[in-house]
Amino acid sequence: MEWKMLNVLDFGARPNSFQDDTDAFIKAMEEQRETKGTLYVPEGIYYVSKSISLLSCNLKGAGSFATTIINTNPLGEPILYVGRSCVVSDLTISFEQNLLSRHEKQGEFVGVMLRDKDCIYKLQRASTIRNVRILNTGTAIYDERTEQPYRSVMSVTFEAIEI
Repeated sequence: MEWKMLNVLDFGARPNSFQDDTDAFIKAMEEQRETKGTLYVPEGIYYVSKSISLLSCNLKGAGSFATTIINTNPLGEPILYVGRSCVVSDLTISFEQNLLSRHEKQGEFVGVMLRDKDCIYKLQRASTIRNVRILNTGTAIYDERTEQPYRSVMSVTFEAIEI
Protein backbone atom coordinates (compact mmCIF):
# COMPACT_ATOMS: atom_id res chain seq x y z
CA MET A 1 0.00 0.00 0.00
CA GLU A 2 1.33 3.44 -0.94
CA TRP A 3 1.76 6.02 1.83
CA LYS A 4 -0.48 9.00 1.20
CA MET A 5 -0.81 12.55 2.53
CA LEU A 6 -4.44 13.67 2.71
CA ASN A 7 -5.23 17.37 2.96
CA VAL A 8 -8.45 18.44 4.73
CA LEU A 9 -8.84 21.22 2.15
CA ASP A 10 -9.45 18.55 -0.50
CA PHE A 11 -12.46 17.42 1.54
CA GLY A 12 -14.04 20.85 1.83
CA ALA A 13 -12.43 22.40 4.91
CA ARG A 14 -12.24 26.20 4.77
CA PRO A 15 -9.67 27.69 7.11
CA ASN A 16 -10.42 31.05 8.72
CA SER A 17 -14.03 30.98 7.48
CA PHE A 18 -15.64 30.75 10.94
CA GLN A 19 -17.81 27.95 9.51
CA ASP A 20 -18.11 24.36 10.71
CA ASP A 21 -15.48 22.10 9.10
CA THR A 22 -16.64 18.93 10.88
CA ASP A 23 -17.93 17.24 7.71
CA ALA A 24 -14.63 17.83 5.92
CA PHE A 25 -12.70 16.29 8.83
CA ILE A 26 -15.07 13.29 8.94
CA LYS A 27 -14.71 12.67 5.18
CA ALA A 28 -10.93 13.03 5.38
CA MET A 29 -10.77 10.63 8.36
CA GLU A 30 -12.83 8.03 6.47
CA GLU A 31 -10.41 8.24 3.54
CA GLN A 32 -7.45 8.12 5.92
CA ARG A 33 -8.72 4.87 7.43
CA GLU A 34 -8.73 3.37 3.93
CA THR A 35 -5.28 4.59 2.90
CA LYS A 36 -3.51 4.60 6.32
CA GLY A 37 -1.91 7.91 5.33
CA THR A 38 -1.38 11.16 7.19
CA LEU A 39 -4.15 13.69 7.53
CA TYR A 40 -2.64 17.13 6.97
CA VAL A 41 -4.29 20.30 8.27
CA PRO A 42 -2.71 23.38 6.61
CA GLU A 43 -2.22 26.75 8.26
CA GLY A 44 -5.39 28.40 9.50
CA ILE A 45 -8.16 28.15 12.06
CA TYR A 46 -10.68 25.33 11.68
CA TYR A 47 -13.94 25.03 13.60
CA VAL A 48 -15.44 21.64 14.44
CA SER A 49 -18.65 20.84 16.31
CA LYS A 50 -17.84 17.18 17.03
CA SER A 51 -14.88 15.31 18.41
CA ILE A 52 -12.17 14.12 16.04
CA SER A 53 -11.56 10.42 16.64
CA LEU A 54 -8.15 9.03 15.69
CA LEU A 55 -7.16 5.38 15.57
CA SER A 56 -4.00 4.24 13.72
CA CYS A 57 -3.77 7.72 12.25
CA ASN A 58 -1.36 10.60 11.84
CA LEU A 59 -2.81 14.10 12.26
CA LYS A 60 -0.34 16.82 11.29
CA GLY A 61 -0.69 20.59 11.22
CA ALA A 62 1.55 23.26 9.72
CA GLY A 63 2.93 24.21 13.15
CA SER A 64 1.66 24.74 16.66
CA PHE A 65 1.28 28.49 16.02
CA ALA A 66 0.02 28.05 12.45
CA THR A 67 -2.78 25.44 12.60
CA THR A 68 -5.61 25.64 15.15
CA ILE A 69 -8.63 23.38 15.58
CA ILE A 70 -11.37 24.92 17.72
CA ASN A 71 -14.22 22.80 19.10
CA THR A 72 -17.53 24.70 19.26
CA ASN A 73 -19.62 21.93 20.87
CA PRO A 74 -21.24 23.26 24.07
CA LEU A 75 -21.52 19.71 25.45
CA GLY A 76 -17.77 19.68 25.97
CA GLU A 77 -16.98 16.36 24.29
CA PRO A 78 -13.20 15.88 23.91
CA ILE A 79 -11.57 17.73 21.04
CA LEU A 80 -9.49 14.65 20.13
CA TYR A 81 -9.98 11.00 20.96
CA VAL A 82 -6.60 9.39 20.31
CA GLY A 83 -6.37 5.58 20.21
CA ARG A 84 -3.44 3.30 19.49
CA SER A 85 -0.76 3.89 16.87
CA CYS A 86 -1.32 7.62 16.38
CA VAL A 87 0.88 10.63 15.84
CA VAL A 88 -0.57 14.07 16.53
CA SER A 89 1.80 16.92 15.73
CA ASP A 90 2.30 20.57 14.91
CA LEU A 91 -1.03 22.11 15.82
CA THR A 92 -3.09 23.85 18.49
CA ILE A 93 -6.39 22.51 19.81
CA SER A 94 -8.84 24.56 21.82
CA PHE A 95 -12.43 24.92 22.86
CA GLU A 96 -14.20 28.12 21.96
CA GLN A 97 -13.45 30.47 24.85
CA ASN A 98 -17.05 31.28 25.72
CA LEU A 99 -17.87 27.58 26.38
CA LEU A 100 -15.83 27.26 29.55
CA SER A 101 -16.96 28.53 32.94
CA ARG A 102 -13.45 28.11 34.42
CA HIS A 103 -15.03 25.88 37.08
CA GLU A 104 -14.82 22.65 35.08
CA LYS A 105 -14.15 19.44 37.00
CA GLN A 106 -11.52 16.88 36.08
CA GLY A 107 -12.57 15.14 32.87
CA GLU A 108 -14.78 17.96 31.57
CA PHE A 109 -13.99 19.79 28.31
CA VAL A 110 -11.04 17.49 27.57
CA GLY A 111 -8.44 18.44 24.97
CA VAL A 112 -6.97 14.98 24.30
CA MET A 113 -8.70 11.80 25.50
CA LEU A 114 -6.09 9.02 25.65
CA ARG A 115 -8.30 6.33 24.13
CA ASP A 116 -10.48 5.88 21.08
CA LYS A 117 -14.10 7.03 21.13
CA ASP A 118 -15.43 3.47 21.54
CA CYS A 119 -13.26 2.86 24.64
CA ILE A 120 -11.56 -0.14 23.06
CA TYR A 121 -8.00 1.03 22.40
CA LYS A 122 -5.76 3.11 24.62
CA LEU A 123 -3.11 5.42 23.17
CA GLN A 124 -0.12 3.09 22.80
CA ARG A 125 2.28 1.33 20.42
CA ALA A 126 4.85 3.94 19.42
CA SER A 127 2.34 6.79 19.45
CA THR A 128 3.48 10.39 19.71
CA ILE A 129 1.98 13.72 20.66
CA ARG A 130 4.53 16.31 19.56
CA ASN A 131 4.63 20.08 19.25
CA VAL A 132 1.00 20.49 20.31
CA ARG A 133 -0.57 23.42 22.14
CA ILE A 134 -3.68 22.67 24.19
CA LEU A 135 -5.64 25.81 25.11
CA ASN A 136 -8.99 26.67 26.70
CA THR A 137 -9.77 23.25 28.11
CA GLY A 138 -11.08 22.02 31.45
CA THR A 139 -8.69 19.05 31.37
CA ALA A 140 -5.87 19.08 28.82
CA ILE A 141 -4.99 15.35 28.59
CA TYR A 142 -7.15 12.70 30.23
CA ASP A 143 -8.34 9.11 30.42
CA GLU A 144 -11.26 8.37 32.70
CA ARG A 145 -10.53 4.64 32.84
CA THR A 146 -8.18 4.22 35.76
CA GLU A 147 -8.78 0.57 36.66
CA GLN A 148 -6.27 -2.10 35.64
CA PRO A 149 -5.16 -2.82 32.94
CA TYR A 150 -6.01 0.64 31.62
CA ARG A 151 -3.97 2.67 34.08
CA SER A 152 -1.06 3.71 31.88
CA VAL A 153 -0.20 4.51 28.30
CA MET A 154 2.55 2.35 26.82
CA SER A 155 5.27 3.21 24.32
CA VAL A 156 4.05 6.79 23.86
CA THR A 157 6.21 9.88 23.41
CA PHE A 158 4.92 13.23 24.66
CA GLU A 159 7.17 15.98 23.36
CA ALA A 160 6.98 19.78 23.33
CA ILE A 161 3.42 20.04 24.63
CA GLU A 162 2.18 23.44 25.80
CA ILE A 163 -0.85 23.54 28.06
